[in-house]
Amino acid sequence: MKKKAFTLVELLVVIAIIGVLIALLLPAVQAARESARRMQCTNKIKQLMLACYNKHDVTGTFPAASRQQLLNNRMYDGFISALLSFIEQPALYDRVHAACYNNPAGSARNPWETGNDALGNPSPFITELAAVVCPSETGTGFVGLGKNNYRCNAGDLWVNWDSYHALRGPFTPGDRLECKTKDIKDGMSNTIGLSEAAAGSNVNGNDIRGNIAINVPYGAPQNCKAVAVNSKEFDPAKKGTETYSDRTFGSRWGGSSQTYTQFFTILPPNSPSCTTGTNYEGNGVIASASSYHSGGVNVAMCDGAVKFFSETID
Repeated sequence: MKKKAFTLVELLVVIAIIGVLIALLLPAVQAARESARRMQCTNKIKQLMLACYNKHDVTGTFPAASRQQLLNNRMYDGFISALLSFIEQPALYDRVHAACYNNPAGSARNPWETGNDALGNPSPFITELAAVVCPSETGTGFVGLGKNNYRCNAGDLWVNWDSYHALRGPFTPGDRLECKTKDIKDGMSNTIGLSEAAAGSNVNGNDIRGNIAINVPYGAPQNCKAVAVNSKEFDPAKKGTETYSDRTFGSRWGGSSQTYTQFFTILPPNSPSCTTGTNYEGNGVIASASSYHSGGVNVAMCDGAVKFFSETID
C-alpha cells in the first residue's frame, strides 16, 4: 500500500499561497501599528496642551515661545522648559530653573550644552523626554541632547523667531506678551496651539522633513516650497558630501527657536522648512509642521481638542 504525501508541486503551491497571504497581511499589520502609534501621538500632544492649561491655572498665562518670565526671561528656553513641572518632571524643572538663574549648584546653563558644570552636575537638557517624542519618529536629533517633536504655534508671519512684534500666534516672546485665554480672539476651538514637526538626524540625507533649506529668497511663502525642493539639501545630484548636522530639526526640547520648539502656520504640513540666509536659527526661518504619519500631522487646538490636518490643506 502506497503512503500518501504531498508532491513537490503541491508543496510549492502551498508555500506560494502562504507567501501571498503574508504579503497581503503585512501592509495591514504595518497600517495597524501606525494607527496605534498615531493614537499614542494624539494622546501625547493632547497632554501637552492640557499642561499648558495647568500652567495657565497656576501662573495666569500660557507658556511663552521664548523668554519665559519664570525662567529669568532668557531667550533660549522654550515652552517645554516651562511645562516640565506640569508633565511629571518637577525635578528636571528645578534643574532647568537653577541653570537659568546661573546658580553655582545648578547644571549647564544653555539648552545646547551637554557637559557638566563646575560641580560635576550634568546638563538637564540631555534628558530624553518620552512625553515630547512621537512614537512614529525616526530621526535621531543631536547625539547627547533630548529631541522633540511637538511645537508651539508662533503664528503665520515669516518673521524672526524671538524679536517679532506682530503677535499672531498664541505662543510669543514672553517679554512682549504672555498669552492668556482672553487674548485668543478667534476662539479657542479655532486656534492652533501645538503641532508636530519631524526631527532630523545628525546626517539628514535628502529628507525634506527634519531639514532646513538655506538661502531661499525672501518673499511669498511659496518661494520656500518652490526653491527648497530643488536645493542642494534635498537633491542628491547637488548635495555633495555635506551633512548639515547643524540644521537638525527637533534636536533639543530645551531650545526656543523655530528649529527646535516653534512652528509657523504658513505652509501646509510636510512642506519644506527654509531660511533666507545660512543662519538656521536666525531671521527668516519658516518652520513647517511635519510628521511621519501618513498624509498629515496631529494638531492640538487651544481648547484641547486634537485634529489631524491633511498635508493637502490650503
